[in-house]
Amino acid sequence: MKKNGEYVDYPWRVNQIILKEQGYTDRVCSCNAGGIQNSKKLLLFHLLPDRFELDNIEKAFNAKIPELKLQNVNLRGLIAGGDSFSGSSILFEKLKDIFDRFKIDSSIIWGQQVRGSRIFYSVKNDTWVINGPKSTVPFSEDIQTLEDLKSNLKYINISDKDELYMGKTRIKNADANQGL
Repeated sequence: MKKNGEYVDYPWRVNQIILKEQGYTDRVCSCNAGGIQNSKKLLLFHLLPDRFELDNIEKAFNAKIPELKLQNVNLRGLIAGGDSFSGSSILFEKLKDIFDRFKIDSSIIWGQQVRGSRIFYSVKNDTWVINGPKSTVPFSEDIQTLEDLKSNLKYINISDKDELYMGKTRIKNADANQGL
């Protein structure tokens, strides 16, 4: 699936943010990844927690988010990632601030304790898929229940406009949300 610029690969910098109809990234460990979507486009990011990039992140989002708002629709988004590096939480807070400032209704699945995840989004299906590194099961083979999910993430906040599924089972947002 590495085609047409839909894949965000290492070194996970601001200049790799894509604006497409679908996109994916992998090896999300201590990085922050996710996206912002309207009904036609996805802004996908995967950012290494590097203090030198923080100013660039602000500039990049300030430039790209208005492109998504041109369709005059409410923007929705996702922030996902890990907290295994000291700069991860600083980047996470920066992204939350940007999402809040632009009034982006978002779901947050952050602070993972398991190894890297893959993230995929399609405008056509309006669906985020988060899988473990070599798995088709969300996050990892070790996460099979809501309790497993909650014990492996520091923050879970599913937007009222989003739904969380584990396999084919829908999880009530209130049951999943924790930490924020």
